[in-house]
Amino acid sequence: MDPELISDFLNEAQDLIDAANGDITALEANPEDKDLLNRMFRAFHTVKGGAGFIGIHAVVDLCHKAEDLLSEVRSGALALDDAGIDAVARALMQTEHMLGQLAQGADIDPAPEEIMQALHAARYPDGKSSGDEINEDDFEALLDQLYGEGGAPGVSVAAPAAAITAPETEAAPAPKTPSPAPRATEPAKADKSGGEAAPKKGSAPAEAPVRVDAKRLDQLMDLVGELVLVRNRLKAQPEGLDEVARRAVAELDHVTGALQRSVMAVRMQPVGRLFSRIPRQVRELARSLGKKVEVELEGESAELDKHMLDALSDPLVHLVRNSLDHGIENPAERQAAGKPEAGTLTVSARQAGDHIEIDLIDDGKGIDPEVVKKVAVARGVITADAAAAMDTETAQGLIFAAGFSTRESVSDVSGRGVGMDVVNSRIVELGGSVSLQSEVGQGTRIRLRLPLTLAVLPSLMVRVADRVFALPLAEVRELSSLNVEQVEQVGHRWQLPLEKNVLPLRFMRGWMAGDESTHPGLIVQTFVEQQPWGLVVDSVIGREDIVVRPLAKHLRHIPGYSGATVTGRGEVALVLDPQSLIRAGAYRRVAA
Repeated sequence: MDPELISDFLNEAQDLIDAANGDITALEANPEDKDLLNRMFRAFHTVKGGAGFIGIHAVVDLCHKAEDLLSEVRSGALALDDAGIDAVARALMQTEHMLGQLAQGADIDPAPEEIMQALHAARYPDGKSSGDEINEDDFEALLDQLYGEGGAPGVSVAAPAAAITAPETEAAPAPKTPSPAPRATEPAKADKSGGEAAPKKGSAPAEAPVRVDAKRLDQLMDLVGELVLVRNRLKAQPEGLDEVARRAVAELDHVTGALQRSVMAVRMQPVGRLFSRIPRQVRELARSLGKKVEVELEGESAELDKHMLDALSDPLVHLVRNSLDHGIENPAERQAAGKPEAGTLTVSARQAGDHIEIDLIDDGKGIDPEVVKKVAVARGVITADAAAAMDTETAQGLIFAAGFSTRESVSDVSGRGVGMDVVNSRIVELGGSVSLQSEVGQGTRIRLRLPLTLAVLPSLMVRVADRVFALPLAEVRELSSLNVEQVEQVGHRWQLPLEKNVLPLRFMRGWMAGDESTHPGLIVQTFVEQQPWGLVVDSVIGREDIVVRPLAKHLRHIPGYSGATVTGRGEVALVLDPQSLIRAGAYRRVAA
């Protein structure tokens, strides 16, 4: 099958699935909403048609089952109860899984029998068997016997071809006499999906969306990135340009910025596409855990780069699982604590400058720092002495430590030793950060802070000795001068006493030279694993938008660096990764 044809089908099907994910949640609150039922029916119907055209029979069979159930509900013959909504939601999730297999070029597994049975049971709640159904061939034969070959009640044998699309539109009483067939020159009065009539004469036609392959957008963004680098080099050399050239560079700067924003806007998608899956996931998890959980979504219209959105999918799923498994209590525990029987999980998003903040808030039991410290000591994450001296916030932050888990046994939800550290690492790879606030007995808030895009990275350019480095601006919390005389050494670590606590320091010139010497400079404060750290550099050059390039394979194992870039002055600068730099725990010499 033509790859472009498959790509077109996957793009259209994913759009339908994304919309249906939001509709299924609304349908649960209002199962008699005709508009929701029609959209859900058409989603399965359209995906089924496309899958049948390219020969994906497993998808056809599943969508057909869901379509049959929804058709009964649309006609008024059946009321959609909780079991029916749950069956449709599971069918939707399985369809999305199958589309993912198709996109990856893998063999498509048929839908599990329990999902097919759930759809059948929801369609026949009284236990009526499939043997009572009449298939299409038998139905056509019956019509031939009653009305003659090709005939049907209320429709002449020479009925117009438009009647073929009737199953997709709302059922309507048949006219007592056949209507004359429309003339060939007449425009259709309704589209094939049963939507609104065509616009009246003189009205502006609807603007059709244009699908563009993601790879082409990536190529376009790469070219914009190269243009940004050229602009930076020109802006860095104003003294070599005359007045006319400087005006031209200023205009180039303006146009490049506008082009960059325009291309980014094309790549941006609402986070609602990602959030729409959460209610379905919560429903499945809550049922398996014997809990009652209500979901509240806020800020679905906030936008994020498509690649960022895709990369955020797995961490968000893990955070939802963690909240339900470890945070929200079961109904009996909540009632004993004076809480409502059903817990609440709120997922919200908001744009903050060139970043987006995503919060997951539950009203569960919170994180007990003493329990966390006890488990961390038992698993060898920290020593008993370190645990005794640890404050509440730092102790709660231990849940992000590698291999940390409070689950004693493996379950289908969590407890496999792959926990919040994986979420934290993935968010850091995306140039973001994770923060946590928790109160015992009240609940937990986890905040993800992410750049809107990874295409062009706003950075703080710093100098260490004779080298220039780029530090992602999202990692920078504060800049301050350093008084070397106030620095203290504790073991192999330098720290600066502050008013209420101490600030651990990493002297970057020492890191480069492979020793632990101190030197005057500026402190760039960042956060690593919920703890502030100070990176001491010689000087700060300023802010610059950079295009990050990956390091060569034989250099990627070196801690402290996430890539490289070319500065506006034509210098090659390494991009610092404060997380891995601090975690390395020892000074290492880096080849010039």
